[in-house]
Amino acid sequence: GSAFADRPPFASFRVISGGRSMAFGHYSEHWKVQRRAAHSTMRNFSTRQLRSRQVLEGHVLSEARELVALLVRGSADGAFLDPRPLTVVAVANVMSAVCFGCRYSHDDPEFRELLSHNEEFGRTVGAGSLVDVMPWLQYFPNPMRTAFREFEQLNRNFSNFVLDKFLRHCESLRPGAAPRDMMDAFILSAEKKAARDSDDGGARLDLENVPATVTDI
Repeated sequence: GSAFADRPPFASFRVISGGRSMAFGHYSEHWKVQRRAAHSTMRNFSTRQLRSRQVLEGHVLSEARELVALLVRGSADGAFLDPRPLTVVAVANVMSAVCFGCRYSHDDPEFRELLSHNEEFGRTVGAGSLVDVMPWLQYFPNPMRTAFREFEQLNRNFSNFVLDKFLRHCESLRPGAAPRDMMDAFILSAEKKAARDSDDGGARLDLENVPATVTDI
């Protein structure tokens, strides 16, 4: 029941998505409404609209072809090839296309640097777990504090990356236009609800929570 629905006030939860994460956020009526609105928007964009399904299918097929070509090229003449880095980039590219409407070259330095944070995140997330149960570790020099600060920086880097995409979408999104990607869908949903709820002050998917919601995805 609701007695067990909330998240503990862990230090690591306050770091993820700037403390606005739907996945790790504080349980409340406002949180429930925002989560329901976000889930509905995501479902509508990804499955209910024929055009959106076709766009998603196109992204997956395009990336699959690119991945197969790179695997064939890399394993030519029986050469050994570790498929993990290529697969990680392929999956991340599909998510990028769905959320931001763009994909990156497998050699793009900015994108590869961002993906390199995955391994660092896995290494430092353990520090977040320890700081959660022993919060005093944040306040004096020790290896866990160092790792936790790296964890904080990784989250800031990714949040800034998503925020930049959000601001660009807000600038380029035309009124009345169909959503180009998931970011557009969330922005349009938030703006529509803001206009509809402006008189009653009801809880809604707030525009400032859109970057954190996309980060969760």
